[in-house]
Amino acid sequence: MTPDEFVSVLRAHDRFVAGRSGGVRADLRNQNLSGLRLSNLNLRGALLQGAVLSRCVLTGADFRFADLSAARMDDAQTTSAQFGRADLRGISLCRTELRGADFSEADLRPWTNAQGESRAADLSHSALDRANLDRVQAADARLNKSSLTSASLRGANLPRADFSGADMSGANLEGARLQDAWVKDALLRGADLRGAILARVDLGTANIRDAKVTPGLARLSAELQTVLRDHAMWIDSHGADGARADLAGADLSGMDLSFAYLSGASLGRANFTDSRLEHAALVLADLRTAVLDGADLARADLSGADLSDASLVGADLQRALVGPVVIKGRDGRPTGQTRTTNLSRANLQAANLADVNLPSATTDGVKTGKVPAGTAVTL
Repeated sequence: MTPDEFVSVLRAHDRFVAGRSGGVRADLRNQNLSGLRLSNLNLRGALLQGAVLSRCVLTGADFRFADLSAARMDDAQTTSAQFGRADLRGISLCRTELRGADFSEADLRPWTNAQGESRAADLSHSALDRANLDRVQAADARLNKSSLTSASLRGANLPRADFSGADMSGANLEGARLQDAWVKDALLRGADLRGAILARVDLGTANIRDAKVTPGLARLSAELQTVLRDHAMWIDSHGADGARADLAGADLSGMDLSFAYLSGASLGRANFTDSRLEHAALVLADLRTAVLDGADLARADLSGADLSDASLVGADLQRALVGPVVIKGRDGRPTGQTRTTNLSRANLQAANLADVNLPSATTDGVKTGKVPAGTAVTL
């Protein structure tokens, strides 16, 4: 393709995108465009299957809804480019500058050619800091040695993805599917993995310091992990996505649910005997008549939770947050209503209440027995 032909294709595509007469979708399949400077180019919905865009400058380019399957974009500059809902199956983006790029709902699954040979999407050694990869489909994708600091991967589907050696510090992986993912030597410091599905993921090989993650999540059943994932999405979207967790009456005894994201969940009558729930988010959770004997609730957030008639005999509640919380609507805005933690008739005998402040909680008929020394509690 000559330079003049390329310019003509781009002009016709601009008319196509704008819906003007004479517009024609750009067909650049298998074209070699390597090394070109194409900043802010509009290729929305273009056909680029198998195209070579290596070493191109594509800053701010629009590839939304485009077909880039099996394309090569290695060593390119694509800061702030848009790939939302694009077909990126089997694309090669090695060593590519993708900071701030938008990949939301893009397809990064493996691509299979006519001979049945499969090729995974390869984003290894690339810079994806602050990129948006929410709800991408990226099974088997290669992201090893890439930088994803502060990137968003909420609800992403990433089974068997390779994150070995990647820097995901501060990344948001809330509700992501990471089953069988490879995270050896990955940096997940400060990352948010609440509600993530981590079946058969060895977090012991990664750095998860200060991460919001339930270390024992990988040992939970896939069914329970899915419930927690859907609930995390439900909470974060104010009810627009996912589904509220209904675990009323469930036997969750002895489980590691530390840092679990269970605010607003239905947990009445559930059995949490000897379970780990430290740092768990249980804001506005329904825990009526739940059994939490011997449970570790240190630093858990129980603001606005209903624990009426619950049994917390011998539970560790030190530094747990209790008291009122502002009720928000589906739009995330305060409704003007508040709800306080309800401990009416709860059994707190032998519980550790050190540094728990209950002056604004409902405590009618609560049983505490002997309060440990150092407890800051008003009843």
